[in-house]
Amino acid sequence: MIVEVTMSSGNKQYEMEGEPVARHFGKVQNNSSVPVYCLFVAPKISEGALAHFFNLNRMNTKTYGGKTRIVPMNLGQFISFITIAKDKSFNNSKILKSYLDFIIQKNLSLDDEIAWSQQINDSIPVWAS
Repeated sequence: MIVEVTMSSGNKQYEMEGEPVARHFGKVQNNSSVPVYCLFVAPKISEGALAHFFNLNRMNTKTYGGKTRIVPMNLGQFISFITIAKDKSFNNSKILKSYLDFIIQKNLSLDDEIAWSQQINDSIPVWAS
């Protein structure tokens, strides 16, 4: 798993982070024999970045090692995600992988990035259960 963090927001976030996050993901994935996941964390996820990652996760792109697995979380969501792990003394990578696979599968089955973002938000309180 890699974590990409930015303080940028709005259209600048998409312009500054869209390509580099995918490129970093691809570099790690292309050098790994196991699936790679990326958490993208920002104070607020811009509409452009959300749409970009939503679509990249759906497209098979050789440069990125196939379909990406980039999960965007705003800072509040990420803090909740980590706090839940801490409170539960979380140490099971299989459960984390299962959760991330669930989020990626939802990405593939939902109609748009707004529904996917809502699914991510709704799943955080129970992710380590």
